[in-house]
Amino acid sequence: MGTRLLWPGVLHGCYRGSRLETAGVTVMLGAHRMLGTWREKVDLFAAPSEFSRGKFIDGGIAEDRIMVIPHFVHPDPGAGRAEGDFALFVGRLSVEKGIRVLLDAWRRLPQCPLEICGDGPMRGVVDRFASSRPPGTIRVRGARSRQDVFDLMKRARFLVVPSTCYETFSLVIAEAFACGLPVLSTDIGAAAEIVDDGRTGVHFRSGDPDSLAAGARRLWDRPSQTRAMGSEARREFLAKYSAEVNYARLMELYSRARERGGLRG
Repeated sequence: MGTRLLWPGVLHGCYRGSRLETAGVTVMLGAHRMLGTWREKVDLFAAPSEFSRGKFIDGGIAEDRIMVIPHFVHPDPGAGRAEGDFALFVGRLSVEKGIRVLLDAWRRLPQCPLEICGDGPMRGVVDRFASSRPPGTIRVRGARSRQDVFDLMKRARFLVVPSTCYETFSLVIAEAFACGLPVLSTDIGAAAEIVDDGRTGVHFRSGDPDSLAAGARRLWDRPSQTRAMGSEARREFLAKYSAEVNYARLMELYSRARERGGLRG
């Protein structure tokens, strides 16, 4: 960002942690910049969030050529009541997804059971942590089917999204909203954009286990407010993340692309 030089990406091995593979991507991007592919060959770009759109603008794409079309949830799983007796994490068990922050926060939350769905390179760390806690505090379910996840979302009190990396959208939040489940979300990236702090969930400071724990206590200790946030989350889903809304936005994108293509032609 902010430079025409692409080599810093190679230096840091930004693509798959490999400098060699990043060099290949860098050559490709550089070639397309020289050929004007992004300017001349694409009528409109679709970004899944305003956050992502802003990053592409920072990267040099004209803002009038990027339309936001969020991801959506289909079929509609229907709403639960956000009054369950556990908090829920769903995602990859890896550093960038905030697993260390999540576990550190739960050292401070003996009163709030946590269910963890997912697998990944930190599965062993998660299993060891769960076995060290009092019985019933942490339950590790591993990878689950989408329907199993929806069933858990309908029974949970809130979802935790502790990612320390930028999320381009975070579909799991839209899925939680579809189930009427409020979200305890990091305050960076698209996750912070999607979750309306105090209405559809609560933000905490990214990477800060104390802040995460405070947010979890707020949602756990005030069940009536948490249920109200769940109802608002469901309304947000119907307004922004249903298949019907997505279809209308997609048709608008195609219509605008055709208009721009005609002008460009």
